[in-house]
Amino acid sequence: MNIQRKELLQRSFPYLYVLLCIVVIAYFDLSGRVDYATKSLLKIGLFGVLPYMLLNRPKFKTMLGVNRSTRRILFVGIVMILVIVAGYFATKLFISYDLVVASLENRLNVTLDNFLFVSLYIVLINSGLEEFFFRHFIPLQLDLSSQWTNRLVSSLLFAIYHVAILYGMFELCVVLLMIVGLWIVGVFFSLLNQNNKGFLNSYLFHACANIGINLVGLLLFLG
Repeated sequence: MNIQRKELLQRSFPYLYVLLCIVVIAYFDLSGRVDYATKSLLKIGLFGVLPYMLLNRPKFKTMLGVNRSTRRILFVGIVMILVIVAGYFATKLFISYDLVVASLENRLNVTLDNFLFVSLYIVLINSGLEEFFFRHFIPLQLDLSSQWTNRLVSSLLFAIYHVAILYGMFELCVVLLMIVGLWIVGVFFSLLNQNNKGFLNSYLFHACANIGINLVGLLLFLG
C-alpha cells in the first residue's frame, strides 16, 4: 500500500506543482499585497529555479540553441511589435482601457516610476521564465498521450495563468476572448519550438510580443 501511495504521489507531483505555482502567483496578482520585485523573485524561484532543478539541470546550450528558423522568427517578432501597437490604436475606439492603468497601479503595483524596471524584467526575464515553464518544463513533466495533447494542455494552463493578470483590466467578455486568444497563442508558441529541443524561438517571439504590450502600457500611462 505504501508503495502504491508513493507511486501515486510521484505521478501526481507534476500536476500538483504546476497547480501550486499558478495558484500562488495568481494570489499575489489578485491581492496586490507584495511589491513587483518581491513577486518577481518568487516567480523566478517557482517557474525557473525549482523546475530547472527538477529537470536535473539541463544544459542552457540545449534549451537556448539557435537553429535555422531563429532569425526568421525574430524578424516576424519585430513585425509583431508594430502589429500590437497598431492594434491598440485600432481597438481603443470600442474597447475601454480606462481600467488598465488603475489595475496596474493598485493591484499589480506597477507605476510610471518603476515602469522601466518592470518592462525590462518582463521582456528579458519573464518571457523566458514563462516559455521555460509552459513550453519546456510542463510538457516534459506531464508526458501525456501525445505531443499535441501536451501542447494543448500546457497552452491551456498558460491561458488560465493569465486570468489573474487580466482580471479587472477589461470587461468580462473581453477577458474571455483574450483567454481563448492566449490558448491559441500558446499553441503557436509551442509550434515554434517543434524543430528543436529548446525554447529559444518562442522566447524571442514572446519577448517581442511583450515589447509591443509594454509600449501600449507606456502609452496608457502617458495618457
